[in-house]
Amino acid sequence: TQSAAGARSLHAAISAPLTVKESIDARLEAVGYFMEQGGLCTSLRASLKETADLERIVTRLVMKRGGPRD
Repeated sequence: TQSAAGARSLHAAISAPLTVKESIDARLEAVGYFMEQGGLCTSLRASLKETADLERIVTRLVMKRGGPRD
């Protein structure tokens, strides 16, 4: 993965795989779209590398453990 949020998302997908056919088909369609759009996939990866881990930041702020970097 290209980001910590992506790693968490992948872990969640592996830990609890989809079981509803429509959901599986929707995911496969999305994956197929990104496979066909090579340039889009490349630019999205570059953007995700530069994006802050918002989930982590929000969690730290809610838990009142945020610091100046958050």
